[in-house]
Amino acid sequence: MRYAFWFPVVALSGCGRADRPGPATTTVDSAGIQIVTSPGTDRPVAWNLRQVFLIGGADSGAASFTKAHPNGIAAAGGMFHLVNDDKQIVTFDSLGRSLRTVGRAGGGPGELQFPGAITAESDGSVGVFDYGKQGFVRFGADGSVVPIWSLRALGQPWRWIKVRGDSIVITTQAVDSGGVSTISLKVAGPTDTVALTSNRQGGKAGMVDLGCVKLGGQPPIFSPGMAFDWNGREIAVAQRAEYEVSVYAGTKLTRLIRRTIAPSAATTEMVSRLYPDGYKISFGDGGPPPCHVTAVDYAARMGMAATVPVIDEVRFAPDGMLWVRRYAFPKEANRYDIFAADGSYQGTLTAAGPVAGFPTNTIALMVLPDSATGGSQIAGYRIERR
Repeated sequence: MRYAFWFPVVALSGCGRADRPGPATTTVDSAGIQIVTSPGTDRPVAWNLRQVFLIGGADSGAASFTKAHPNGIAAAGGMFHLVNDDKQIVTFDSLGRSLRTVGRAGGGPGELQFPGAITAESDGSVGVFDYGKQGFVRFGADGSVVPIWSLRALGQPWRWIKVRGDSIVITTQAVDSGGVSTISLKVAGPTDTVALTSNRQGGKAGMVDLGCVKLGGQPPIFSPGMAFDWNGREIAVAQRAEYEVSVYAGTKLTRLIRRTIAPSAATTEMVSRLYPDGYKISFGDGGPPPCHVTAVDYAARMGMAATVPVIDEVRFAPDGMLWVRRYAFPKEANRYDIFAADGSYQGTLTAAGPVAGFPTNTIALMVLPDSATGGSQIAGYRIERR
């Protein structure tokens, strides 16, 4: 018998060098944009993280899911939501106790075909982008089905989507005739759509033949992409190749947050670290056999960006603090730089896993590997500020 909860477990607190780096410098450019630059030397953040629950892999019930991904979890208003293995949306309170389950697999109203990013609001309403339907499958705060929100006019969604009320912030991907991929960040409201920024990824014309499958529109390995978060007031955007986070108030750029951390040159050895078991594509039940190539062969065929990204993702906590995850290879430490709402660097902590969201100011959700199932679980950590 496997159980869903274990109480309590002590997690790692802030880590890094104990010597304090010099203070941040703040300037304002001619456009009125505040630029906050902090030194690249890490210092421990004055917090502890204490695990208060762990769910996933249970024999039955809401905690019986075996797969969790940070982009497939949404937290707000003292709750968090995820799409389980059966394509249902399961809602938990801030301590991991099940509240409700809505939706199911299928193509009808309130049903999911190929679920992707999930987003939630503080009242408990939730939506999941469905790649099959090219729109948001939505549920109200009471669990009722809300009409689907089509996103076809915005372009092909790429990884990140956030919704608040009748507005949406989304990254989209477009590939030109030369095979070059461009990631764009867009803000769409009831009457107009604004493109905030974009990032050309590079790429190859035509299809790349891996021997067992051909891929098109794929950028080189270590292409920076883009990461963002939106708390309803501000949008934080990282182009990832450099240590810089752009903060927008609505659609107006107001602040740049920087640390003097230089990117590392990309190498084939780093591709092997990224794909220690080689690069594998699975086609699901009933499809052809998986395509598997070595990391070295994959690098030779796909090519690499000049450098490895510095930033992986950004997340707002409910109190306005910004958590910036540094880029890491599999099985490496999850380092988060913490910034106050004014952009000042507070310190760096090592988390047990990638942070998936914050149901409250004092609870951080993290995705951890589950050795029993080979999948993943969700842990809740209480943030204890010293």
